Amino acid sequence: MATQTLQRLVQTEQEQEGGVFGPTEIAVMTTAFDRILPDLKLVDRDDPLVEMIAKLVIELVRNGERDPEKLRKQVLGMHRPAS
Repeated sequence: MATQTLQRLVQTEQEQEGGVFGPTEIAVMTTAFDRILPDLKLVDRDDPLVEMIAKLVIELVRNGERDPEKLRKQVLGMHRPAS
């Protein structure tokens, strides 16, 4: 499952930064990530785009965003082709 990608990256971040995220932040990231992937039709956890999305969600939460829907909209806004 693609959520494993997010969990792995969060764990790596925790180890490198010394416990940056609490349970609330992790739940927010997971909720947003699980909503974003179907929007982008991503199902393969080995897809490099899945890891890129996970890193972006982590970065946005690190910078203070705590609303899963706002995270989703920010990420989708960054990854939509220009019309």
